[in-house]
Amino acid sequence: MKKIGIVSFYYKNYNCGGQLQAFAMCKLLNSCGADARQICYQFKKNGKKKNIKSVLNEKDCKKIIACVYNKISSIILRNIRKKEFSKRRIVFSSFSDLIPHTLDVYSNENIESVVSLFDILITGSDQVWNWAGTYYKHEYIDNNLEYPQPLDVYLLNFVPAEKMKISYAASISSQYIPDELKGYYNKAVQRIDAISIREKVALSFFPDDLRSRISVVLDPTLLMSGEEWCTALDLKNTDKQYIFCYFLDCSKEERDSAKRIASLLGLPIITSPNITQSLKYHVYDYGLGDIEDYDMGPKEFVQYIKNASLVLTNSFHASVFSVLFHTPFYMFERKTTVSMTSRLSLFTDDFGLHDRLLTSDFDDKSIINRYVCIDWDYVDDILEEKRKYSMDFLKNSLGFEQ
Repeated sequence: MKKIGIVSFYYKNYNCGGQLQAFAMCKLLNSCGADARQICYQFKKNGKKKNIKSVLNEKDCKKIIACVYNKISSIILRNIRKKEFSKRRIVFSSFSDLIPHTLDVYSNENIESVVSLFDILITGSDQVWNWAGTYYKHEYIDNNLEYPQPLDVYLLNFVPAEKMKISYAASISSQYIPDELKGYYNKAVQRIDAISIREKVALSFFPDDLRSRISVVLDPTLLMSGEEWCTALDLKNTDKQYIFCYFLDCSKEERDSAKRIASLLGLPIITSPNITQSLKYHVYDYGLGDIEDYDMGPKEFVQYIKNASLVLTNSFHASVFSVLFHTPFYMFERKTTVSMTSRLSLFTDDFGLHDRLLTSDFDDKSIINRYVCIDWDYVDDILEEKRKYSMDFLKNSLGFEQ
């Protein structure tokens, strides 16, 4: 039995998609006869987030007012909802415990010691190669440093050449790699024995000789069918009609659009106010939902999507589960410093769902008349083809029988 260690955003990750991809990856590999587990890796971030001081330096009055307002509101709401936030951590921890994982927790300082525990190391999926999302700075990428940096870990630079290394559906989740990091990426990815990524746009980031070795595969969550997710998570059905809103990041525009759509369709909104790793409340979530579920974990997230009349989101994984359960959905653009829109638009393009990417200037009549108009048979045919290709890549890379 091959022992497989997986490096992903798993450990203490209070994000539904992050936990569900970790769950799916272990379940799929173990169903093939492997002993696969997530590596509990707690990385240390480099660089700094934009704070009030840095915004003040920009001398933009609108940005200053918005930043101060959001900061103060977040603190007030966080304190009001402190008990609910604590519950959410417990729910996530309970789900996380269901996923096979290492007993020890590793950091940059001792991550190399995990190599001896496994026959194969896999990085992925989710945004493991995202240089921007976790504040990677090129000045920290230095081979002379004593310990690996986070991006070194997710690129498996800490793993010796003789050990089998695989990337599965690794996502850069950006429309470019900074020039100063391109050589670093190319050198690191070149060391990986079997390479796959999640977004085909990322192929253009690499030189031709390396690009020819890279496959584009499905996120692990899409390798399981809706029925398999129902069985794995013991999901229930409900006849209640509602719109499920799941938004990451802080944007008033998309929240206003959600309220407008709910009014048009005459449906209540169920939402789980977004809470970041540091329990910072996104102020525009306040008052969005007719029902606000602070106890929602990954299982509840999937169940809400399964039973919803409509899903409104800017989350990749909320869109994934909408497809798996044939739930009508609309996606909004992510409002982040480095655009993540490509990963959303590529997902809709891959499945012929171009009209599912929504902007705030949408036409009211089109929402009322067309929100349920999706050719699910066409989507399923594409999904089945991509699923077979992805599973073949995984099994071939690991040396499993087809």
